[in-house]
Amino acid sequence: RYQVEFDELIAAGTAQSTPYTGNPPLKVWMGPEDGLYNRVVNALDGAQSTALVAMFQLNSTSVIDALIAAKGRGVDVVVVLDEVQATDPQAQADETLVAASIPVILAHATGGNYAEMHSKFLVVDHQLVLMGSTNWTNLGFYYNDETLVVIDDAHLADRFEGKFAELLDTYNAPAPASLGLVEGAQQVSFAVTNVTLDPGVELTIQSDGGGPFATPVALNGMTITTSIAAGTRLTYHYRIVKGGSTLAIEGTPHHFTVPYAQGPFAVTDAFTP
Repeated sequence: RYQVEFDELIAAGTAQSTPYTGNPPLKVWMGPEDGLYNRVVNALDGAQSTALVAMFQLNSTSVIDALIAAKGRGVDVVVVLDEVQATDPQAQADETLVAASIPVILAHATGGNYAEMHSKFLVVDHQLVLMGSTNWTNLGFYYNDETLVVIDDAHLADRFEGKFAELLDTYNAPAPASLGLVEGAQQVSFAVTNVTLDPGVELTIQSDGGGPFATPVALNGMTITTSIAAGTRLTYHYRIVKGGSTLAIEGTPHHFTVPYAQGPFAVTDAFTP
């Protein structure tokens, strides 16, 4: 699909994508020809428990109406917007959403590692993720060449909810519980692939900079389960050890942020020495 879209860009042409057969867990849609607006509104209309939005630009009144309708059905809706874009005199999405009692966090970048809150994603019911290049604007939906990826997978949704937790903490949002989100300790299981252990050899996990694995902890074979506070950002490595000596350690760390949501969460990592 991306190759077809690229060829269309080169030829300055456009055509609707080939329809999917069945219901695959990952779908890619191209704009404006594939009706990206309908994909977003349909996802919001189907929300039953939560709708978490991180969006650089939002001014589509129809999408705003869909967010408000979801809130009216009892869905916990939380929106993070880039402050510069949201406070543009012609943009009133934040005021409209706040008037409907939807929490809106305006992300104000103060330099350092963050220049703008440029994310563009939606997580619905801890299961469905919509992400891509598309801003939720009339230009983004109807005029620009854009992409939208729709992923129906709880494990990937966990990753995006972890990113959402990072946004809330980075941009000084109110306490998650006040937003309808979950706080407190959550069960997290880690499983490791791409490694085989010989007799007498064990696998350990250790987090960088403190946390629940501040000192190395041995896995039970290839898995370990523990309780970790929601919102915790983990950076960690796996080691292969024997008799207290390290035989192999990963060169690149893994990262996982525990979502502000009800667990349990399952993390699968590939050992990469």
